Amino acid sequence: MIRALVAGLAMLAVVFVTSTAAHAQSSPASPSPSPAPNPIGPALGNNDPCTSLSAIVTRPTVTNSVCTVRPNHVLVETGYFNTTSSTGGGNTVTYPQTLIAVGTKVPALELDFTPPQLTRTSAGGTVTGATDIGAALKYVFGYSPKFNWGGQVFFTAPTGSKAFSANGTNATYALNAGYTLTPVFSLATKLATNSLTNGVGTPTRTQYMYGVSRDLTPRLQLDAEAFVSPTTATGKYHGVGFGISYYF
Repeated sequence: MIRALVAGLAMLAVVFVTSTAAHAQSSPASPSPSPAPNPIGPALGNNDPCTSLSAIVTRPTVTNSVCTVRPNHVLVETGYFNTTSSTGGGNTVTYPQTLIAVGTKVPALELDFTPPQLTRTSAGGTVTGATDIGAALKYVFGYSPKFNWGGQVFFTAPTGSKAFSANGTNATYALNAGYTLTPVFSLATKLATNSLTNGVGTPTRTQYMYGVSRDLTPRLQLDAEAFVSPTTATGKYHGVGFGISYYF
C-alpha cells in the first residue's frame, strides 16, 4: 500500500510539473513597459511638476526655476549677453554664462556650479576679465499639480579678475515659487537676500526682460531675450542675449 501511495504521489507530481510547464509556454509574455516619452521623467512622485525641460532650465529669466535636475542627470546652460549703456557709457559683453546643474540621489536636491565667465567692458576704456566662481544647492520643498516651491543657497569665492571680482565671499539665500495658470502660461517668483563679505550693495535697480525659449527636443532648449533698465541710479541700459541648454 505504501508503494501504491508513493507511486500515486509521484504521478501527481509529474502531472503538476507538466501542467505548470504547459501553462508557462501557453501564457503570453508580459509586455515590456513603454519608455517614458520624456527622458527627464518623474522623480518626486505623483503630480511631479518637474517633468519638462522648460520647468528645470533657469534661462532666460531673472527668477530661478523651482524644479531640480533628476538623479543621474546633468543640465548645462550657457549663453551670451550684450549690454549697452543708454547714457553713452559704452557696452559690456558677458559669456559663456555657464551653469552646470547636477542631480543627486535625493530627487528634490540639486547641486549647481558656475565656472568663471568672461566679461569685456568698454566703459572708460576696454577692460576684459573673469568673474568669480560659484556653487549652490537647490531643493524642492513641496509641490502640487499647479504650485511648487523651494529654496536655494548660493556662494561665490573671490577668484575673478580684480575689475570684476566681488573681492570677498558672498552668499545668497533665496526662496523660489512657481504657479501654472494654463498649459501655456505660468508665474514664477524669487525672494532673495545677499550677504556681502566685502563691499556694499548697489542701489535698487529695475529691469524688464522679454524672452522666448523653445524646446527643440526633450533635451535641447534655445532662448533669446531683450532687456532694459530705466533706473538712473545704476545707469540706464538695454541689451540682448541668447543661450542654449542641454540635458544629459
